[in-house]
Amino acid sequence: MWLEVLGVSLKKHVVDLDQVLHEETPVMGFHRRRPPTFRSLLQAMTRRCRRALHRGVDLTQADRYVKRYKSVELALALVCYFVLGIGSVRQLKERLDHDPRLRSHVRLNGISHSQLPKLLKARSSELWAPLIVELLSQLSGQRAPSALRLMDTSFFAMGVKLFSRIHGREYKPEAAGMELGMVIDPANSSPLRWDCRIGAGHDTLHVHALVPPDDDIAGLTYIFDRGFLKYDFWADLIERKAHFITRATCQLRHRMIAFKPLDPNHPEIIADEMVFMGARPDRTRLKMPLRRIVLVAENETIVFLSSRFDLSALEVTQLYRQRWQIEIFFRWIKRVIGCLKPLAYSQNAAEHTLYAAIVAYLLTLMIADIDTSDNTNRPVARIRRAITQIRARLYQKPTRQMLRNIGFI
Repeated sequence: MWLEVLGVSLKKHVVDLDQVLHEETPVMGFHRRRPPTFRSLLQAMTRRCRRALHRGVDLTQADRYVKRYKSVELALALVCYFVLGIGSVRQLKERLDHDPRLRSHVRLNGISHSQLPKLLKARSSELWAPLIVELLSQLSGQRAPSALRLMDTSFFAMGVKLFSRIHGREYKPEAAGMELGMVIDPANSSPLRWDCRIGAGHDTLHVHALVPPDDDIAGLTYIFDRGFLKYDFWADLIERKAHFITRATCQLRHRMIAFKPLDPNHPEIIADEMVFMGARPDRTRLKMPLRRIVLVAENETIVFLSSRFDLSALEVTQLYRQRWQIEIFFRWIKRVIGCLKPLAYSQNAAEHTLYAAIVAYLLTLMIADIDTSDNTNRPVARIRRAITQIRARLYQKPTRQMLRNIGFI
């Protein structure tokens, strides 16, 4: 939906290049553009976000009937909420009241801590689309993307009594909150798709939002855990010429067709088979054959299912190990960025909270020093050190390297 909204805006600016090239234009000189100067890193970060947020507000008409507390200022306040590590809405209000520099950059004055949840409920969360798309495109330009997609869900818990009263139904304590589904690229640790829902449900409920039917996914390999056990979803990936690697239980019924010889150098792999999922030949639930690999590690039997027949059994198990990067991503979002729970109890406010946390994460990822892990030989962003440095230098003049990473130079 975001791409459709952005597409409408892009069509207005399509220009015929032949017409422009053949027009007679007067010869004129151009001055060399100088990089902008900023007194603080906070000023640079808020200005970096403000331009794209204005485009999102114009596309969604979020301020159509608003006279006070514009959507851009609210969005910048949420980004600063996570960048500064503020613990609550009340503390955000106190910080705006007592920090004139923060208030001048955010341009949000006189707001009450009780007004913010109501304002977030009334504003469209799609206004974040241009900013997140712009940051993702810039981040992917800095680091080459991969053909792997890591997919998982995480739950953000809330108080069960207040949550049930607001939504008009009884919720169990383990279901009172918001569930976030995410797809990330392990090459640059950046999110590609996400889906937010009220309450805790099965992971397969996020499938259509995380892997839309109109996306070109040919050649991609999706890696997910046992929560996405849905044969129709697996068949759809194979029909669209994509692949997947997942885990399964030992009790999952299958019918073996053939087996591959095992590598004696890796005795931990005890089975490598081609199987049909389902017990009876005439009632096979999945018509495509899959690969079943059984690995024994530390007295634990692990079963992998995959549609990748071109890789060795060891390579399939090593690819699945990269799934832990999305677990680390959720830990960064919750613990390091500070998005432990949404700032309000409505669906719209929860999406605003999560999108602001993603923007803060992407900005931190751009400024973070990139290192190489000895275990996976993949770029790993040191988010914890980067967010600590940002909070310590937020009111200092940014370096040219910081401005270059953000996109000003």
